[in-house]
Amino acid sequence: MVEPISIYPSTEGMVNQDPSIKISLIQERITSQTGFKISYRKAWMAKQKAIVNIFGDWEESFLLVFKPCCDAFNFCKLLIQVDGTHLYGKYRGTLLIATTQDGNNNVLPLAFVVVEGETLLAWS
Repeated sequence: MVEPISIYPSTEGMVNQDPSIKISLIQERITSQTGFKISYRKAWMAKQKAIVNIFGDWEESFLLVFKPCCDAFNFCKLLIQVDGTHLYGKYRGTLLIATTQDGNNNVLPLAFVVVEGETLLAWS
């Protein structure tokens, strides 16, 4: 039995060359290298581990600093902009965000939320 941990070094090189590599291609290359056929899930897990090692973890890549945003709000223009965008990839849904601008035209986030879809119910 081939474990994801044992195919990980080979997978990391493949993901480093092409981060959008298909899982089926990883399966084929591992089979040709080792002679063992691996499951889709094991190849997927090895690819995810390689992505985290190369690019970092999704959750650790964000930092929110609320205090500076609250302090800067006192110096903002009297205009609030609301927008939404659809999310694809690991996290699906719609990102809704409310922003404003300070005196130097820097964008300041006021509020954000990820919802299932951009509907009237999602804004309430």
